[in-house]
Amino acid sequence: MLEMMKVQFISNTKRLSITITEMSKAISRYRDEYAKENKGYEESDLIDSLCELTGYSSVYFDSAEAINRADNDMRTKVLSEDIGGYAPREIESATKNENFRRGLTDAYVKSDKPISALAPRALRHDLKVAEEVGGLDPEQERFLASQMMRDFVNQNNGEMDKESNYLLYRQKAMKFSKEIRRWNLKGLDKKEIGDLVMVFEDIYNYFKEERRLNNQVFNGYKK
Repeated sequence: MLEMMKVQFISNTKRLSITITEMSKAISRYRDEYAKENKGYEESDLIDSLCELTGYSSVYFDSAEAINRADNDMRTKVLSEDIGGYAPREIESATKNENFRRGLTDAYVKSDKPISALAPRALRHDLKVAEEVGGLDPEQERFLASQMMRDFVNQNNGEMDKESNYLLYRQKAMKFSKEIRRWNLKGLDKKEIGDLVMVFEDIYNYFKEERRLNNQVFNGYKK
């Protein structure tokens, strides 16, 4: 069976245009047969075998395997072609934080409209800042990552928020405060720059308090 599958890999990849989702299914079947004849094999051995058979790169096969590593709901959506096949690999590349990855996956799975498979690339910096700031429990991290993806997808669409996005607003304020500290503001000494930072922090705190008084803080998160 393994030899037969090797022949199929060689012929199909030479003659047909194979999609990344089709390849992920083929790899899963190939792995089962490969494991039977190669006990205790290394992952790199299997990938090298596939590269030799097809001429494709190890990076390509890692992208295909990311589909098989994805959560069940993400994998189902990808295999049904509701989500682009490279999305799982891009999510893995965007952050090492499992809670953030799960949140990005939530955004893809629950979205009413298609999200580009490359979208997680645009959030790498913001996710890194969120992880550096910290202070969130695992469920909040997951919720924040989902909000960040939805915010990115819906930017400039002219729609008003229909739910409380406190964690997202907090993240943006922290990111802005962090960026201010990096500015080289001509004519300002360290104390003046510090005062400027405090002004923005006061604005953020005012905004947070205003949302609290309107019973909006964490409402969307708690639901």
